[in-house]
Amino acid sequence: MSEHGSELRLSLSFQRWLHGLAAAGFLTLAAGLFLAPQRAFASLLMAAYCLICLGLAGIFFVAVQYASGAAWSTAFRRVPEAMCAVLPYGAAILAVVFTFGISVYPWTHRGEEMAGFKAVWLNYPFFLARAVL
Repeated sequence: MSEHGSELRLSLSFQRWLHGLAAAGFLTLAAGLFLAPQRAFASLLMAAYCLICLGLAGIFFVAVQYASGAAWSTAFRRVPEAMCAVLPYGAAILAVVFTFGISVYPWTHRGEEMAGFKAVWLNYPFFLARAVL
């Protein structure tokens, strides 16, 4: 609720339309996971990276404004601060892809042995640790 006591209200028909779009998206995702799981997981990976990049861009913008002492962005700062709210959703989607969509990364299920630094860097537990960090 804002200072004036008003809040954003969406009409019931618009809410139904949005719920219909969300249901269509989930059905499309389920069909993609059933018919072409590798492409669906690749698309989920791209969507997760997009969400994370948007959230990190918001954090970066706010950090630059604070560091430079810019006063002009005070009214605009709420937008990039709100962009940071997508970070947990992006992280959750990445966790799903890293857990169930291993086929996106072909080196995780190949039978070939890797040597040297490549074996250390592409070790799946180390890859997950870097992703979490």
